[in-house]
Amino acid sequence: MSFYIDIVTSLISVMIPLLLFNLIYDHFTKSHQNLEMSDSIANALMLNKSILSRFSSGARKSFIKNSTESLLGNEEGRMLYTTLIAPYLDNKYNFRRNFKYNICYSESPKVYSYKDHTAQFDPEYYYWVEEELSF
Repeated sequence: MSFYIDIVTSLISVMIPLLLFNLIYDHFTKSHQNLEMSDSIANALMLNKSILSRFSSGARKSFIKNSTESLLGNEEGRMLYTTLIAPYLDNKYNFRRNFKYNICYSESPKVYSYKDHTAQFDPEYYYWVEEELSF
């Protein structure tokens, strides 16, 4: 009788680490699969124009806003979207063809001078924006 009890306790002592390993392995495998799946969905959405064209206008605007915020950070992305991108998406401006428009953002401190006044902008609070438009 003690022989059977020893076999059962040995099996139980082996099963507990195997069960724990299986649970941990399953958790990491599923999280890795979720990351791969979300990456493949994001790639499919961003690389295929026909898929994006099937979404509603509001969903596409939200996609652009979220992409901008994820690239630049919430505050800077929201500022860029609301001041520069959203007005063009809402057709508030007429588009002009055959022009070159460059925007450059920098965080370096800039000194602005006008006549006898000078001002320095702290890069912690301000971005220096340079725009160039040519036709």
